[in-house]
Amino acid sequence: MKRNLIFLLLISLLLAAGIAAWWMTPRIEEISPAPGSEPLLGEQPLQIAFSRPMNPESVEAHLSAQPPQAGAISWNQAQDSLAFIPRQAWPSGETLTLRLDAGAKAQRGLPLLQSHTWDFEISPNHLVYLWPADGNSNLYALNLETGDSQALTAYPTGVLDFDVSADGLRLYYSVWHSSEESALYAFDRLTGETLPLLECSQALCRSPRISPTSRYLAYKRIPQAADESPSLRLYDLENQYTIQVGEPGHFTANARWSSRGWLAYYDHTLQAFIFVDPAGEEIAAFPNETGASGDWSPGGDVFLTSEILYLEDGLAPRHLLAFSPETGLTRDFTLKDYLEDANPVYSPGDHIAFERKCLVASCWSPGRQLWIMSSDGERAHPLTDAPDYNHTAFAWHPDGQRLAYVRYNNAQISEPPEIWVINRSGTGKTRLVINGYAPRWLP
Repeated sequence: MKRNLIFLLLISLLLAAGIAAWWMTPRIEEISPAPGSEPLLGEQPLQIAFSRPMNPESVEAHLSAQPPQAGAISWNQAQDSLAFIPRQAWPSGETLTLRLDAGAKAQRGLPLLQSHTWDFEISPNHLVYLWPADGNSNLYALNLETGDSQALTAYPTGVLDFDVSADGLRLYYSVWHSSEESALYAFDRLTGETLPLLECSQALCRSPRISPTSRYLAYKRIPQAADESPSLRLYDLENQYTIQVGEPGHFTANARWSSRGWLAYYDHTLQAFIFVDPAGEEIAAFPNETGASGDWSPGGDVFLTSEILYLEDGLAPRHLLAFSPETGLTRDFTLKDYLEDANPVYSPGDHIAFERKCLVASCWSPGRQLWIMSSDGERAHPLTDAPDYNHTAFAWHPDGQRLAYVRYNNAQISEPPEIWVINRSGTGKTRLVINGYAPRWLP
């Protein structure tokens, strides 16, 4: 009898120890987003929640992805949940396989007992644009693989203009609700929610431009009062307050963020581009008569825009000038005279798209053509040859191998604008949308 009691006691102790060990052994509680649900978008984070506080170094050593992805891993304070944020957008249209091998340890030393593998579909790149051009336009997203187009907004008064965050997860746009009120909004692609950001009373707020970190939203405020000048404002999305950019009373516009967080804008009063660092300090000024559209190099250290050059024979060509705010040096990227170059856009790699028109009679045309050149200003050549059409609003695909653009007929102005796409090689030219404009790519 006594022996049986001892045996039962040992069995009970072993069972209790086993239950305790099982309870203390780490397990996967949740992974978000759920595999097999919606495709991954942009730089969407992946999150893994554990049943126990984990050893971060051990977990990260046992975590892998195919195809490999560079990124950052952050842990919550309790160290029982991690988030992986990719350094760039997930590879469009592919399948991501995430694996956590057995052996990843909890803080108390017990290991994960089994391996886990998850597969995630990645969304193909979409083209977002405004439509229709001849009415109150709204935002649409086009899936180039299926040809399906989805409405993202439905405002009776229409969307004026928009921008896309660097991570591809939010769209920022402006709406003019009435003659006395406009507003800025954000559309969250992960939740499908529309978030009101800022109401503008007695003014039109438009041209939103989001900073690389999504902390600041630059926008142009156009007051109704005749004695006030349009001016740039910065809205701090984290602390929810607004500041004016530049000198009070100056007419400022055309904000452009660099990948370094520098802000370029045009001061019409001074007739110059002004460059501001992330701390708000002016670092350079670049005299310019046009105030035309410009773009930053991918490294964020060179700003490229157009300027008028006055020649002795009365012609006034436009050249593309590259300006370095750090050194103050300027370089002319238009190597010949009697050309009108404008609206340059850097690719994610090593090319620049721009508009060009010849100004002499032998080669003049009503429209500007799409040209590209290398990022050092060399090897310029045309991709289009449709003399009656203006080609503009260039948007490079994230892979840098093709670009979308808008063309409209300068000889028949009643024709609606069209959105086209073309390969960098000049092949594959395809019309995508009639009566649309302002294309941008969504990763």
